[in-house]
Amino acid sequence: MATIRASSINRRRWLLSTPVWYVYPIWHTVSFTIVAKNHLRELKKYFRIYEIDELAFPLRDIYCKPVVIIHPYFFIVQRRPQLFFNKIPNFKAVIGIDVADTDQIGKIAVQLCNLATAMITHSTFCKEVYVKSGVKVPVYVVPHGLDKIFYEPRKTPQHKHLQELYKLKQKNKYIYILFFLWHSGERKGADLVYKVVKEISKMYSNVKLIVKVGIPMGYHYELLKSITKFIITDFLSQHDLVALYDMCDIYLLFSRGGGFELNGLEALSRGEVVLAGAKGSWTDYLPDFLLIKKVHRVKFWAHTNPITDFHCGYGYEVDVEEAINKLKEVIENLVDYKARVREYWNKVKHQWSWEAVGLKLKSIIEKYI
Repeated sequence: MATIRASSINRRRWLLSTPVWYVYPIWHTVSFTIVAKNHLRELKKYFRIYEIDELAFPLRDIYCKPVVIIHPYFFIVQRRPQLFFNKIPNFKAVIGIDVADTDQIGKIAVQLCNLATAMITHSTFCKEVYVKSGVKVPVYVVPHGLDKIFYEPRKTPQHKHLQELYKLKQKNKYIYILFFLWHSGERKGADLVYKVVKEISKMYSNVKLIVKVGIPMGYHYELLKSITKFIITDFLSQHDLVALYDMCDIYLLFSRGGGFELNGLEALSRGEVVLAGAKGSWTDYLPDFLLIKKVHRVKFWAHTNPITDFHCGYGYEVDVEEAINKLKEVIENLVDYKARVREYWNKVKHQWSWEAVGLKLKSIIEKYI
């Protein structure tokens, strides 16, 4: 009887607690949807959560004073801005989640941020961009997390193509360099990968580039195709994605911009030597010994407008000669570098679980409940 009474009391407390609306793309699945689902799984442990589709949000009736989380903030709010402005007084708090793909966000993006109660972004780099651009509300850093499979023992590939690559590696003692070309080849630095690997291939015949592509077409796809025959176009299960990371030795994170670059963290978690420039969102999770110190500030989106475009600044690209020299050093000392990566990861891996991310989100939302 006491158990039933306690359960009833807890239920009433739950119903009387401040509701949290989480607004995100439900009607179709994009990268924001995947991240939001992980957030929601963790937040439901602590709050009364309501999931709201981005398309339904502007017309949603409000009968309470919810804390509203909007993810991605800029895209959803600008769809029906006047309706959003009119609803702000009905919310207890508005927390936006978004990124900074360049080192500046536009004036309209800044104004939208300052309408919110607080902003969440995924890296220290992004936070610095928001503050430097003029955002006055609190800006918090909450990184992406890793699924549990990335903490499990090494995986053997099940996909036929990956099995062939695995056998070739064993037979020929190949060193595999991995690069993901999902989209945005210019921002991801596909041309830099081409320049560096082309030179490295002349020096080391056993070093091979593996490219995982989203859509096998376009200028950057053809560029990389000209220097490697190891291209993966098939969809990979999560098991085989992890097995691909496990098979490879070095990951080239040559992005010129981006708010987090999850592939770099995933590769690091599987013991790959991840090389990246010393300026960018990835410096939160990469140790100093993997960073290429010399970088160049570049405009990789040429025709952006500093007023209307959300991401209108510059990025940072690795110096090609410095990158070649760093990659040579890693290849010639690969066993040592991989041991240092494992040692580093064992010290920091607890920070990157979705459970740890959930606790960061919880502590932020509690400030506004």
